[in-house]
Formats: sequence, C-alpha cells, structure tokens
Amino acid sequence: MNDTTNCNASEILIVRHLKTDYLSKAGRLDIHCTDAYGNQFDIELQMTNEHNVAQRAKYYHALMTNHMLTAGEDYQSLKETYVIFLCPFNPLATEQQ
Repeated sequence: MNDTTNCNASEILIVRHLKTDYLSKAGRLDIHCTDAYGNQFDIELQMTNEHNVAQRAKYYHALMTNHMLTAGEDYQSLKETYVIFLCPFNPLATEQQ
C-alpha cells in the first residue's frame, strides 16, 4: 500500500532544500507536500525549543512562496502555504523553560 493513498497529495518530498540565490540562507523543509490544487504544506519536526518557531514559520512560508511563481506569472496564481510544527514542547509559551 502506498503511503500517499490517504493524504490526497500530488507530491510529497522528505527533506527538501530550498534556496533563493547564492547569498541567501537555505531552508530545509522536513516534509514538503503539494496537494492537487497546488497548495503547499511544510511539516517540521522540532525536537528542541530554540524559541524561534514563529520566525522559522515566517521564513518557511516565504521560501515556499518564492518558488511558486515563474517570471511573468500573475500574483493571483499564488497558492496557500501551511507550516505545521510537531514539537514535544509548547512553542507558544511566553516564558523560556
């Protein structure tokens, strides 16, 4: 049985590296999925609390969006992006523990 049978994804990549140019910081997406409508999902397994989940989510959204359009393509073609963190800690906690 294929693991993608129940997720309705058109593409699933385990560990995908995204880079916008040679000067930018590369992003490493743990699990990157694209559904049949072109919406993109990034699932991150974050085991240690580095107190930067919000900033990382913003960066991963930007990386996925940056790779959606080709030159001359209309901005209306942009699809939804979702970043999901799986953590053994509360990433929204305001106090460092």
